[in-house]
Amino acid sequence: MVNIVTKLSTAENVALSLYENKIKYIFGMPGGGSSIDLIEECTKKGLKFVLTQHETTAALMAIVYGQLTNTTGVSLSIMGPGAINLCAGAGYAYWERHSLICITETYNSSLYNKMSLQKINHSELFSTMAKTSIILGNSDAQELVNKAITLSSEERPGPIHFDMPHSDANDSVISYWKSDKDYIKTEKVSNKQLKLIIDTIESAKFPLLIGGPLVYRNNSISSFVNLAEHLQCATMVTSKARGIIPENHPLFMGIVSGVYDKSTFEGQAIAKSDLIVSIGLDRMELLSPWEHTQPHIIIDKIQNPHEPIGTPKHEIYGDLNEILSKLKSILTKRNTWNTQYIKEFWETSLSKLELNNPTITATSVIHTIRKLAPKDAILTTEAGIYGRVALYAWKVFSPNTYFDSSGANTMGFSIPAALASCIARPKQRTIALIGDAGFLMRATELEIATRLKLHPIIIIFTDRTLGMIRVKQSSKKYRRNGVDLSVTNFVKIAESFGGQGFVANSIQEFKQHFTTALNNNQLTIIDVQVDPNTYSDHIKFIRGY
Repeated sequence: MVNIVTKLSTAENVALSLYENKIKYIFGMPGGGSSIDLIEECTKKGLKFVLTQHETTAALMAIVYGQLTNTTGVSLSIMGPGAINLCAGAGYAYWERHSLICITETYNSSLYNKMSLQKINHSELFSTMAKTSIILGNSDAQELVNKAITLSSEERPGPIHFDMPHSDANDSVISYWKSDKDYIKTEKVSNKQLKLIIDTIESAKFPLLIGGPLVYRNNSISSFVNLAEHLQCATMVTSKARGIIPENHPLFMGIVSGVYDKSTFEGQAIAKSDLIVSIGLDRMELLSPWEHTQPHIIIDKIQNPHEPIGTPKHEIYGDLNEILSKLKSILTKRNTWNTQYIKEFWETSLSKLELNNPTITATSVIHTIRKLAPKDAILTTEAGIYGRVALYAWKVFSPNTYFDSSGANTMGFSIPAALASCIARPKQRTIALIGDAGFLMRATELEIATRLKLHPIIIIFTDRTLGMIRVKQSSKKYRRNGVDLSVTNFVKIAESFGGQGFVANSIQEFKQHFTTALNNNQLTIIDVQVDPNTYSDHIKFIRGY
């Protein structure tokens, strides 16, 4: 009897690899070629495809879904214009250090040199961001997809790109496979450096810990908090590391964004320290170059000489848990910071934001949301005044419950993130903060909420202007130009997608509408009418202008 071995198609190989890597969703916009072949094969494996209105949305949803499920996000597009749109989402993954697969259709080799329609070199398009770009063939697609997914998740995480020809090629073609030459990996922790760091911390009166997103990715949250408590030292985190220490913890002192003005909350918090110990800090989250003059110790898993953070006094690289555990076991247990001082710092800072202001402002609204929303509610936000205010007015208590854009610092992120959150965590309430301009960028994606019966609560801060840009124009004494929007009826938009919409002109009205939203499983938009003239009252304490 002869055993006949059936050769799997490229689509079958890719689907098998995605399935084995525990990926359950693909997001994107299909074409009529290899993308629908892949969707068909993935469906046979139990993977679901979510159609989006725009390919950038697909990438953003894939990233957030992947983060919430501890998998790699997968996005899909047609070739040419679809690939260009998808590339913007890959940019977000690159700047914000997220694992992401970008799959694009392409012509097969027999057609490639005979066609010009929608043709562009996808490998070159993705080359500034993607760790690898591969034209997949059926003989080795599964192996290469597996290896590329691993590569995508390695420090620092980033996107990978696959081209799928319309008809099967036999062998894959690796356009490029970026090595780790930019990063220096350390297999063994240096005991010499460890001793120098211990001596420096022991001599400091007010050491300050700053935690970055690597603390979460390296599963080092307990080690991080244990060290902070051992030293009883003030602790700050970056935007993407929020939740690694509960923000009601007596040692928590705020968010690091790379703002050095001593009049800001960040500047005031760091000014008291006489030593900064950054753990897993990534330069991509800093708004400007490192300016702190205190001695600086860097603790990280890898060294990136091309992205230095200031001029550190000491550096140590290796497994974070090993390093932090060794520090805790050797360092003297002591109380370096007075928790009463930290408590008073918060009381003073939050009073400046006027959280309990009876009028409707970004700060009073976010403060109200935090009081009424479940403790485990997931918040998505993006570039804008409200997003910066949320760094202080919204408290985060656990990882993966706060999603913002810091490395890309982009508008149009909040709605895709909220939709992905609703898919990944349907039992948790998801709340999206967004400005009217950002909402208009992604309004069509609410069709996804209708189709999949998702119930995000979307808070639109309606000021009919680009608030942050307007503040910057004003600070430079420029004319108000190119920042204003017309009036939009957001309630009707909500209703057109089968949801409910409300307008809030006061805090009392907002409380009523938000409570209604919490009590109903329905897509909800609350149009919050805010006065942009109040923005400078709050942003100066966060950004210094």
